[in-house]
Amino acid sequence: MATVTLNATEVRKDLLNLLRKAHDRLQRVIVTRKGRPEVVLLPFEEYEGWLETFEISSDPEWVKALEEAKIERDKGRFVSFKEVFGRLQRGLKK
Repeated sequence: MATVTLNATEVRKDLLNLLRKAHDRLQRVIVTRKGRPEVVLLPFEEYEGWLETFEISSDPEWVKALEEAKIERDKGRFVSFKEVFGRLQRGLKK
């Protein structure tokens, strides 16, 4: 997904096209005023994803679980994606 930076006047002139491009996940738009970034135009689903990420990262229990998972990974105690889904595929083929 491309990101473009436009001033408010440019956005005003092409708003419907920019909304379509954002909706279709073709681009994000950083809108500036007086040369400074003010707002970002992005797909609603992406916005919801950011909100969910912020909520998770502010939940102490999730943060603790992630930290513990990183420690386990660093100690080599993990199962790879390929191993997990390879097992599932083999189980489905039986």
